[in-house]
Amino acid sequence: MDRILNMLLRGCLGMVGIHFCNVILMSQGYTCYGAINIVTFLLCALTGLPGVGVVLFMTWVRIMSGI
Repeated sequence: MDRILNMLLRGCLGMVGIHFCNVILMSQGYTCYGAINIVTFLLCALTGLPGVGVVLFMTWVRIMSGI
């Protein structure tokens, strides 16, 4: 039970972190945001902070490449 609760907490906190980064990107005028969906939730739930970093890195790559 503790593992499941821990994963849910990590997933939720990861989504909050991605959302705040999206707000910062929006305030800077960027139109590309980190995705908030079940895949990113599971990535954050399984890996924690590195998962958030992967999502934000992929967002940065999309911004820099113009996709």
